[in-house]
Amino acid sequence: MPSLPESWGLKSRKRADGKAEIVGTDATGSEYVARTCDGPGVTERDLKILDLGNPDKRDADKFIGFYRDERDNARKAWEHSLDSEYMEAATQVVHAGLHLKESRTGYSRAYAAKFDEVFGGN
Repeated sequence: MPSLPESWGLKSRKRADGKAEIVGTDATGSEYVARTCDGPGVTERDLKILDLGNPDKRDADKFIGFYRDERDNARKAWEHSLDSEYMEAATQVVHAGLHLKESRTGYSRAYAAKFDEVFGGN
């Protein structure tokens, strides 16, 4: 588990719900929560988010790039989570289309002959 750099002056503590909080003190000595972690401990992602928000090292391109990548990764994960639902629905459609005796789709010589008769053959 990664640890917070000493130079940041932040500490980690656990909340009642089991998540970790990263806390610090401001210029007046009041305590503030810099970040509430997603899990029970500090992760590399938490450190990255705090580093991006560091006023001493602000870089708009890195900041925007990080959150753009976060959005893209979340969208890809959501799309992949739907794959099984799409496949299940498609399987039902294909099964229904290929196994109905009343199906009138397809190609036949009689159809082609009538088409040529009506619209003129080549």
